[in-house]
Amino acid sequence: MADSAVYFDTISMPASLDALSPLLARVVCACQHAGLSTSESLRVELVIEEIFTNTIDHGYAKEVNHRPVWMALQATPGELHIAYIDAAPAFNPVTFGTPSLDLPMANRQVGGLGLILLAKIPRSCSYRYENGHNVLDMLFCPEYRS
Repeated sequence: MADSAVYFDTISMPASLDALSPLLARVVCACQHAGLSTSESLRVELVIEEIFTNTIDHGYAKEVNHRPVWMALQATPGELHIAYIDAAPAFNPVTFGTPSLDLPMANRQVGGLGLILLAKIPRSCSYRYENGHNVLDMLFCPEYRS
């Protein structure tokens, strides 16, 4: 489905599990416009689902008023840029560090595996805290693995 046109979409949704499916549907559409394969698209969905559910569970601490998250998706042939924004307390997942997978399961701390996804799946990922918002800028490209 990739062509020479630029595809752009902006999303504002409540940080609620009910919003996850429509959010991912729009991510899949952007993946198609970027020409990503089904398996690549599934990896992008996995990253976004992980970030979104962490915003709900940790960033917004399962608040019942469902503060929003925002995303900007820009697809060109062979590239998908996603900016993911929330208003949770500052948290930089890029420099937080990833858990060791070398330890036996019984010796590992719970959590942190999503940080590995964020480190390995996008071609690049940067973080900034701007005007009270966490901003993750990610670039996804066909068949990229770090």
